[in-house]
Amino acid sequence: MLSGLPLGQGADGRARTRDRKVPADLRADSLATVPPTPQGVGASTKKCKKKKKKKKKKKKKKKKKKKKKKNEEKEEEEMEEEEEKESVEEEEEEEEEEEKEADWDRKEQQKETETYCGNNSYKTSSTYLT
Repeated sequence: MLSGLPLGQGADGRARTRDRKVPADLRADSLATVPPTPQGVGASTKKCKKKKKKKKKKKKKKKKKKKKKKNEEKEEEEMEEEEEKESVEEEEEEEEEEEKEADWDRKEQQKETETYCGNNSYKTSSTYLT
């Protein structure tokens, strides 16, 4: 405690109501000049403060919801982009497979035509049949 000050008072001379270490007898002298506040008034201000705190909490929740919505939208967009990339890659792979098959078919046809046209016995056998 500070020296030179009466019990129950702070450095600025105001009564310290929160100091419960001082005995009630000594504290009563310093608090005698301050009128006691009725319980109803203190309770009403406390309720108002609680309501304001609840409103602030609701605003925070709304912000969180907005952030969640934005995050969900971003995730959805990313998923769509990934799906599009995958579909494009699949289409490219399918096109490459089709090209390979077409090349293979062309080579097969070339081999067949070379064997039929290049083989004299085939031509002669067809002429004999007619």
